[in-house]
Amino acid sequence: EGPLPVVLMALGRSGSSITWGTVARMTGYPNIAYEVTGQTQNKTIAFFDSIDPTVGSHWASERVCEIQHRAVGKVEKGNGIVGFQWKP
Repeated sequence: EGPLPVVLMALGRSGSSITWGTVARMTGYPNIAYEVTGQTQNKTIAFFDSIDPTVGSHWASERVCEIQHRAVGKVEKGNGIVGFQWKP
């Protein structure tokens, strides 16, 4: 019922925020995709170290589902994208 879930993967300062913003506006739901895994190497290491072992690799789908759930009712069904940036 909510927007299409997306994970935008990019390397470094590649214009990913501008790309996300443009695509989000074009699909009918302007929003920001935050870098949830960290903006530096140390923050990225800390993020992955903090993941509950019972969650493991499911952290990404859980995060996208959570973001998508928050957007339900804010856009018409089938419009928009939601998600986060991941810069490995």
